[in-house]
Amino acid sequence: PLPADIKLDANGIPLNYTRVVEGTATAYSAYSTAKTASGRTVAEGHIAVNPKQFPYGTRLYVVTLDGKYLYGYSVAADTGLFVNMDNGPTIDIFFNTTPQCNQFGRRDVRIYVLD
Repeated sequence: PLPADIKLDANGIPLNYTRVVEGTATAYSAYSTAKTASGRTVAEGHIAVNPKQFPYGTRLYVVTLDGKYLYGYSVAADTGLFVNMDNGPTIDIFFNTTPQCNQFGRRDVRIYVLD
């Protein structure tokens, strides 16, 4: 759910953010009891990041560049295996099921950094 302090414009874009990062996102899934690198239990809205770019706990808002998919509010909570890859994605977003991951695949995204 969207925290009360985050307001969106008519197009569903945050009104207040500190910066915007464009990149790519891939999807991942895990067992429901799995823990993220920051110690949180995996859940939709928790995403994997390079913590040097987005420190754990950073609040983010993710939308695809083509506007066809809104992942929405999320928190940097995990470190993806892609961190050390030269051409890896910018973020890895969590979904509850493998079919959801397959449907999302890899997409270009705009990441609004909220804090």
